Amino acid sequence: MAGLIYQVRARTLSRKTQGIRKKQKKTKTSAETGQTPADLRKLPHAGKILIMKPLLHFFLGGLFSLAALAQGDWIELFDGRTLEGWERQTQANWRVADGAITVDDGEKGLLVTTRQWTDYELEISFLAEKGAKSGVFLSTKKTVTDPATECYELNIAPDSNPFPTGSLVGRFKVADAGESPEWRSFRVRVESGTVTVWLDGRQIAEYKDRKPLPGGPIGLQFNEGKVQFRNIRLRNLGL
Repeated sequence: MAGLIYQVRARTLSRKTQGIRKKQKKTKTSAETGQTPADLRKLPHAGKILIMKPLLHFFLGGLFSLAALAQGDWIELFDGRTLEGWERQTQANWRVADGAITVDDGEKGLLVTTRQWTDYELEISFLAEKGAKSGVFLSTKKTVTDPATECYELNIAPDSNPFPTGSLVGRFKVADAGESPEWRSFRVRVESGTVTVWLDGRQIAEYKDRKPLPGGPIGLQFNEGKVQFRNIRLRNLGL
């Protein structure tokens, strides 16, 4: 009887020893991988976490971009390399040359932003060859037949034109802005139907529309002669 009890006890101890060794082996394997058993249990969800992180960053990035627009941060409308964010309305030869949006041939018409704007401040530099006719169209339609009612056309034209450079065609005339072989710059504020224009840092016009336009794209015009645009940025004034 004593021998039988001894054998049973020996078998029980042997089984316990084997169990301890297995546990030690598992623990060692986890230590070797630098992961705890709890970490290993989470591994099936790791792929989901890796997928969700980029989506979360994208979502938060979009929220921050919208917040920047609402807060009135400056937005670059031209990247200096491509016409991304712009679309042709006619078959003019719009292109990027020497870091500037350039046009000098083809069908008259507009290159417009793909996005619409209502109240904003716009800065833009331009270089027009002598005698060239062009313009910056504000709150515009994609195709304009009457600039006196369908947009605010900030003109680029010689002094001999009925609405020389700095004028709002059909609405407000600016005299003696002249032509220049050098780059010039407009700053324009469009807010609740009031259009204020600065040319080379000097205010030259303030026009109040009794029937404010609802907003629209910003357009660059090809009419006659070579013209270039660069340093185009906008600050949103709306909510």
